Amino acid sequence: MTSDKAITASAAMFDPNDPDTLNLLHSAREAQLADQQLTIRQALRKYKKGVFWAMLLSTALIMEGYDVVIVSHGAQCVLMPDLVVLRSKTIPRTVR
Repeated sequence: MTSDKAITASAAMFDPNDPDTLNLLHSAREAQLADQQLTIRQALRKYKKGVFWAMLLSTALIMEGYDVVIVSHGAQCVLMPDLVVLRSKTIPRTVR
């Protein structure tokens, strides 16, 4: 029942015959057309913060992927001989 009320409320907010709604739709369409005409350089200047966050999150994901690969494969190749030597020796336990 709550979803029906939410749908009714959102439908009432956007009456297609309301002049404010028509003005909002017209402004949104103009902004969309203006954004489509931007060059890459203009878009980068206009949306600096969005580009920054997208690059930051993408870099974090790439680093996470490399971390998984390095730890699971690379560390085994590098550390395995040392671990074999340590495990082959018997280490006496000290009583405290």
